[in-house]
Amino acid sequence: MGGEQNGIPSLVFDHLAAVERDFSRLVQSVEVLKPIAFDQKYMNRFSNNYSAHVAGYLQDALSMDCVSCVCRLWDHASDAYSIPNLIEFITKEKVWPHIIARNSVAPIVIDGFNDLPEICGDSNFVEHLNSARNWRHKYAAHNLMQTNMEKKSLAAGTSIEPLRWGDLEFLLSHTSHAYRIVSRLITCSDPDIDGERNTWALYSEKFWKSVSETPL
Repeated sequence: MGGEQNGIPSLVFDHLAAVERDFSRLVQSVEVLKPIAFDQKYMNRFSNNYSAHVAGYLQDALSMDCVSCVCRLWDHASDAYSIPNLIEFITKEKVWPHIIARNSVAPIVIDGFNDLPEICGDSNFVEHLNSARNWRHKYAAHNLMQTNMEKKSLAAGTSIEPLRWGDLEFLLSHTSHAYRIVSRLITCSDPDIDGERNTWALYSEKFWKSVSETPL
């Protein structure tokens, strides 16, 4: 699509919309996964019965979807709709002055944007993100004995931490922080991330409660 909105290319809004879709899917997958991955009462109900096989399958499918969404959101491929590429796009010379002008009455938004390098480069986050990327390469995108990331890590005398379900919550939380800043900067409105998470947590609770009442 072509055109502009207040001097900002429509491509910026198209890019943000694509990022928003992946972010929303990440929220949905994490919230639907949490009860069956962490809530002992549901885990106990799906034990030693036929339904346990489907519950286990859904755990795997949801965790794979979570990882895929995280990796897409932080993809550095030049043609990817991702948070890093969106940040690079809006800081281009012809776009940034219009972004600044739109947010001139909200300097706190600009201050938040200035925090992004620290947020994106946080060592703990990068370590978790690398674990997710490695897991995706090894088990989702391919079926590998050893990934290139693992080979490089082994050659350097280091290791890549295995991905755990709890890491997905951390990755969502950290991604939420960056997504909120970028979205607010472009749209001049605050995305209701907490509301979306609470809504899907409720949907998830109702679903798992209903299907676990009398598992067979």
